[in-house]
Amino acid sequence: GEPVYAGVPGATDGTYLWAFKDIPIVTMGAGDRQVAHQVDEWVDLDQLIETAKVYALAALHYLYPGDI
Repeated sequence: GEPVYAGVPGATDGTYLWAFKDIPIVTMGAGDRQVAHQVDEWVDLDQLIETAKVYALAALHYLYPGDI
């Protein structure tokens, strides 16, 4: 699908990197951000697998630029 451009409830390290050092950030992960860190938090398995693939590819692109 299309990316969603929005904020997240709460704070991340990225919040501070952007606010104090003007470093652009991306926050990305599986699950519904409205239930994150709640007692009944859950993540759909398909979303978790897709997120793991994105993280792995991002790491490969970072470590081996131009080779992927």
